[in-house]
Amino acid sequence: MSDVTRWMAIRRGRGPLPPIVSGLQFFGDLSSPSTSIVSGAVATLGDASGYGRHFPQGTAANRPTYNATDANFGGRPSMTFNGTTQFLSREALQWPGTSLTVFYVFRATGVAAPDQRIFGARAGATSLAPLPAYLAGASLQAIIQNPAGVASNLWTLLAGTVAANTTYRGCVTLDITSSSAITSAYVNGAPSGSLAGTITPGAAFGSVAHGIGATDVGGNLFAGNVVDPIVYAPALTASQVAQVDAWLRWRNGL
Repeated sequence: MSDVTRWMAIRRGRGPLPPIVSGLQFFGDLSSPSTSIVSGAVATLGDASGYGRHFPQGTAANRPTYNATDANFGGRPSMTFNGTTQFLSREALQWPGTSLTVFYVFRATGVAAPDQRIFGARAGATSLAPLPAYLAGASLQAIIQNPAGVASNLWTLLAGTVAANTTYRGCVTLDITSSSAITSAYVNGAPSGSLAGTITPGAAFGSVAHGIGATDVGGNLFAGNVVDPIVYAPALTASQVAQVDAWLRWRNGL
């Protein structure tokens, strides 16, 4: 096989979209034509899934910095949140069905500050909503909220081992079909635990606001870089998670 043919074969499996396209609901891609860069900052993170779930920031001072190339992510573009003012938000965002898989790649500037939101739904929302990426000190955690908006589970995914200036790939699968449904997490492609029977089941996810780099209103701000937030519906199997994680690892030179 020639080098060109080999490259094309790899590209088909690891190209501009994740290898599993079925069920893809959101893919925040800095290279998407829908991404808007204004004065060196990300004004809108474009959704490459085709569903148009873009994440804007209308206030110039609150926009994350755009890095055209970032050696920490394989030379690809990245966005940096300063931990004080910068975030992206999306109102009235609803996922279909009753199960999700969420991926994200991040690199924190520091891990001492508590309650940093990386990517997820509004905390305290009045409908069942996942908040899958949450940096609490040196712990990477996930919150699953019940329909009353009360956190029914604070789940440590990577307790005590998140280091500053280190790139991580996180993934969590959420299932709200029943009170016995299993939720699983992965860090850098490795299973980091699962929980069953810890949530109040819901008929479907509600329409709630989401934020990247903070809550949707700019609370609990994250300091560091975030790339490639991805959402699938429904929950992916362990083998499917491994496929997407391998693609993220390749894509970001990790």
